[in-house]
Amino acid sequence: MSGLSNDEEERLGPRNFRSYMLVDEAMWLGNAPLINGWRQRVLHLPPIRTGLFAGDLLNRHEVPFSCLWSPSFVPKPKDWPPHVQVVGNLGVKQGEATKVDEHFGPLLAWLEQGAPPIFIGFGSMVIADTARVQETIMLAARASGVRVLVQSGWSKLHVSDEPLCFEVGPCPHDWLLPRVAAVVHHGGAGTTAAGLKAAKPTLVCPFFGDQFFWGEMVRRSGAGCAPCPIAQARNPNPNPSPSPNPNPDPYPDPNPDPDPNPDPYPNPNPDPDPDLVPSLPLIEGCGQAARDSCRRTADGRRPTKNRG
Repeated sequence: MSGLSNDEEERLGPRNFRSYMLVDEAMWLGNAPLINGWRQRVLHLPPIRTGLFAGDLLNRHEVPFSCLWSPSFVPKPKDWPPHVQVVGNLGVKQGEATKVDEHFGPLLAWLEQGAPPIFIGFGSMVIADTARVQETIMLAARASGVRVLVQSGWSKLHVSDEPLCFEVGPCPHDWLLPRVAAVVHHGGAGTTAAGLKAAKPTLVCPFFGDQFFWGEMVRRSGAGCAPCPIAQARNPNPNPSPSPNPNPDPYPDPNPDPDPNPDPYPNPNPDPDPDLVPSLPLIEGCGQAARDSCRRTADGRRPTKNRG
């Protein structure tokens, strides 16, 4: 229920409270065979019976539990019990900078050739239609004139046909993300934390699960745009201009008839192309307010909403 407003949270308080138990129980039922097998083989303990509502055992016995995200980003709710604490992210230094520089020489050279790019990466997510996504990325880069760095994970995205795009495989985020202008990703907890730690405006394109939660929290904190599910990321130019007429009129009318039904109230500021807006909006940036908000989050201060 991460998308609830404050009023909805108050009105649906009991249902929201029960949602924790339902999710914990669903997680337990899915992992019970693995956990019980480990208890028997390694700990030599009897299995936990599924009829005990084991998903809530830790809470019922008040076993201390640490939530590993920044309390400046998502503070601990006031109604959470004392044995549950939000303690911040745990980071692991992934390698010495000099060694990383040597390993990613071509990438480093490309980064130094122009302005910081937009980072796009979807980690271990399986993309059903990679051709559509990579075409969307290339056309968005071309339409905006912004450089884009695409990191392929479990789904390979080929974007090297576009001069503004560059491809990279596995690469340490603590080394890479400080070098980019903004980040677009699937909304995994670790990738979200890495982007905010690097003070980068963020767009989450969630696939499933808690990714929708992190995307909503990014929006609420003012650290980025509203999430755009990957299924809604569309081709920024779905109707390309038709090919020129191979047999043009040799005697075109220099004074064509005016529109018989002109709009009496034309909009002086028409809306932008509706198919371009939801297609990776960070291609044109989230603005300085979001960037400053990311820095406040990284410094441990509560970010303010970007109302711009």
